[in-house]
Amino acid sequence: AILEMDGIAGLAGWQWLFLGEGVPALINVVRTSTDPELRKSALFWLAQSKDPRALDLIEELLNKK
Repeated sequence: AILEMDGIAGLAGWQWLFLGEGVPALINVVRTSTDPELRKSALFWLAQSKDPRALDLIEELLNKK
């Protein structure tokens, strides 16, 4: 559906796809990096899914600030 928007507002289909996928991702990056609680939650889930020892490292890094 996004690629069918080719030519609307002078943008090509791939540009609409870029905007539709890139802008929300950019908003998430900014939001995660500026909200401390969201950042802790994201780091926790990332560490828990990868390696339990990473939890200790993340706790150590968060306590240094």
